[in-house]
Amino acid sequence: MRQNNFKEDPRGPVANARMKVVADAEGVRAVGYHFDPPAVRKFAPWRAEWVKPAGMCRRKVFLASHPRSVRARISAESRYKLYINSRLASRGPADAGQDGAWGGKVRNALGRCGKIDLSSGIIFYDFRNLTMFFRKGANLISIEVAGNHSFIFEAEVILTGGCRKIIKSDLSWSGASRDRGRHTPFIQSEIPPRMECVYPFEGVVRATPGVTVPARPFCRGSSVIMRGSGSFAVKFDRVLSAYIALKVKGGRGSRISIQGNEIDITGGVRIHEVLLDGSEKCIATPFFDSFTVINISASNVREPVEIMDVRAIFTSYPVSYRGSFACSDARLDKIWKACRWGAQICMQDYHLDSPNHQEPLADFGDYMIVALINYHAFGAPWLIRQDIRKFALVLKKVKYQNFHTSYALLWLQALIDYHAFSGDAKLVREMAPFVHGLMRRFAGYIGRNGLISAAPDYMFMDFVTIAGFNLHHPPAVIGQGYMSAFYYRAIQDAAAVAAITGNATNAADYRLKAYKLKEAFNRELWSERKQLYRDGKPFSSRVKPNRWLPADKDIETFSTQVNTLAVLYDLAPRTQQADIMRKVLAEKPLNCQPYFMHFVFLALRHAGLFARRALELMKLWRINPATGTFREMWDRGDYSHGWQCTPLIQLSAGVLGVTSASPGGRLLRIHPLTCGLRWARGSVPNALGDVEVAWERNGARFRMEVAIPAGCEVEVILPVLFPGRPHVLMDGRSQAGTTCRTGSGTHRFIVKSS
Repeated sequence: MRQNNFKEDPRGPVANARMKVVADAEGVRAVGYHFDPPAVRKFAPWRAEWVKPAGMCRRKVFLASHPRSVRARISAESRYKLYINSRLASRGPADAGQDGAWGGKVRNALGRCGKIDLSSGIIFYDFRNLTMFFRKGANLISIEVAGNHSFIFEAEVILTGGCRKIIKSDLSWSGASRDRGRHTPFIQSEIPPRMECVYPFEGVVRATPGVTVPARPFCRGSSVIMRGSGSFAVKFDRVLSAYIALKVKGGRGSRISIQGNEIDITGGVRIHEVLLDGSEKCIATPFFDSFTVINISASNVREPVEIMDVRAIFTSYPVSYRGSFACSDARLDKIWKACRWGAQICMQDYHLDSPNHQEPLADFGDYMIVALINYHAFGAPWLIRQDIRKFALVLKKVKYQNFHTSYALLWLQALIDYHAFSGDAKLVREMAPFVHGLMRRFAGYIGRNGLISAAPDYMFMDFVTIAGFNLHHPPAVIGQGYMSAFYYRAIQDAAAVAAITGNATNAADYRLKAYKLKEAFNRELWSERKQLYRDGKPFSSRVKPNRWLPADKDIETFSTQVNTLAVLYDLAPRTQQADIMRKVLAEKPLNCQPYFMHFVFLALRHAGLFARRALELMKLWRINPATGTFREMWDRGDYSHGWQCTPLIQLSAGVLGVTSASPGGRLLRIHPLTCGLRWARGSVPNALGDVEVAWERNGARFRMEVAIPAGCEVEVILPVLFPGRPHVLMDGRSQAGTTCRTGSGTHRFIVKSS
């Protein structure tokens, strides 16, 4: 990989004195970075004004001495870039969240016409430490806002000696005009700024005739020269989430076009074009993108265009690589790392479905999976915490009828997962009113058959087809069982929320609802003939067909999806679960995409079949050598989708066997599943520290060493590799069985089969 030649650029990356960002063959990480969940700071009331910029808005500030600290609050009605002394100092504000506005579905659900505001109803302001950007003497503050929307800026400067100075946006700023609009309430973002770095490139490829590429492009002043209209591409070793920046000279009247692409071909999803004026300038895309190549083309070239440098400014939520995994199958090691990367590039200032699509905050099924990967790889829960809070406001605003109907229930799963990892009961109590509102909405979807058969639609099941129907939005005859299974899990999650908030009456009511739903599920959907659950019964719904709800047909289908969820959520009796999953896996090919495979893996673990079948299924994950990731679906889609990455969870929680048995991880469970492997080792983040596991098996002998963080207890369930009575040693002492309980520290276990 080759490093670009210019170190400073007014277009980025944003520097952060607290982050040491490293880019290498492992990926990109903020080494040793730790972020404490911020208590919302109690600031004095804003003294700054909202102002409207005309292009770049500027303010000169003189400081009599070197600043001891400069701390600022910044927000805008759209994306801003803040420069201090011509250096990019901050991007923002943090995304405030919204639902997907596709078609007329939300309008119809809310019962009114016209434009619907699908946002969360808030604007975040960023809190930034800008000390490193200021100096003694004259300082220039500049800000540009997409679409020239309004912004607000306020900074407190503490000089050497303790003297204080307030810098605030007002009409004294060059290019500012009064904003007379009414502003959405805005609150402090509680996530850190994204980490950024210049990601090294591999080389220049696909240069057309007339484009001169030096032997070592962009190194020590060597430039790519374009003497006529033409193009070339800069190639990277993996798919990135990054901004693109160029340094260009000459070419008056020429038009430069910049496009990133996930695979090594021309074109791309987004394009940025600039008309050159002949001077030396830095160009940066106003958006980040996902790409392995940067395609650069020039048209109307009448004088040479000198491309002095091209840089990819990588960006993601700041993470440290706390989790790890290695085993006797090197292919699985590569899959684990590819999953880590795929999840990381979907973590920005909100969760993405992918940096290629960048859909709005509506896809909580995606985010739930990426958050679980985060817990196992990075142990950084604050991004999902903020997204959970934002989406609750979105749900309330759309009266709990969001675009992807089932994803509202997975929002609740994400809340429960967050509580399990962090132990943060405060957020659960804050979210309780939204949880109860969601449950009231779904209770209204219960039909005469006792199932969710009166929903406005059944999005989203999977990107597969059954009986000619696309399961993105199936008819009620296929969607009933699927939505009812998710609702059954959600009722139990709501009961847990009620218990945490001390509402015993609500908890008991939810348990009764769950009992009735389970009874209806088995009465209406179980087929004695097939020994499987049917997806639904035709013509049970009175909801009129619409764009997202096809009309029912007189069909009977038995999907992988509904039977997997029946097992996973214990709708099916325990005695039948293994047989159901065997029947599901007997279908060739398995009719589900990577998204739903997350639930298949969990159901296999729940039914006791993971050790026999999981690694065989992971053969479906094939790493693209150019991107270092997998496709969104088995045979199509982008190469940066977060839901591709569930194998990381399964390898850490299944093969290493580390799971949390109590909120906040004070009680851990380690139950390794050998899956035919000879050895495995790795670490799994926990709220109280990292859990280290290393095991190996040799014939009838199994050995394992674990390191447990202070403040934790652990229940260890050891595998029995062969029939017969096992002899178990923990720290050299004989144990009565294969389940042991101990505290923090390093412990060694040996199992010998007699």
